[in-house]
Amino acid sequence: MAISLQFFSDAQLASPLAFSVLSLDREIGAPPVDRVVYLGSTVAGRLFAAADGGPISVSLVDTVPDNGGFVASDFVLAASQAGLDAVDASATLLINGGIISGVNNAVPIWLRFKGTSATPKTSTDLQLITNPIQETSA
Repeated sequence: MAISLQFFSDAQLASPLAFSVLSLDREIGAPPVDRVVYLGSTVAGRLFAAADGGPISVSLVDTVPDNGGFVASDFVLAASQAGLDAVDASATLLINGGIISGVNNAVPIWLRFKGTSATPKTSTDLQLITNPIQETSA
């Protein structure tokens, strides 16, 4: 059975991210690029937890390394936009406890490009993933 937890581009959980792939543009000399996505499920009465009993881990990975696009290490993840300022270079966010399904329980995940690319480019090979998740009735 497929897990119903997924990434969305909106807080209402109406627009799933296709394959969890992010498309990002950055201009030369532009300020950092911040983006928020949401982790959640629209299936009622579900609880999600890491399969190993630890925190849920959200990471950004480069699905096509060395293709000239951005790399995951150019990004940081945080639970809030303000939290992006305090994060060292890390493309992993830990979510303690479980996630309960429903729009009101969607978990915001903030991303910031912190790289120093001197070349404007678009990268469509960055993917958000989680560690193995188990889904149960809430």
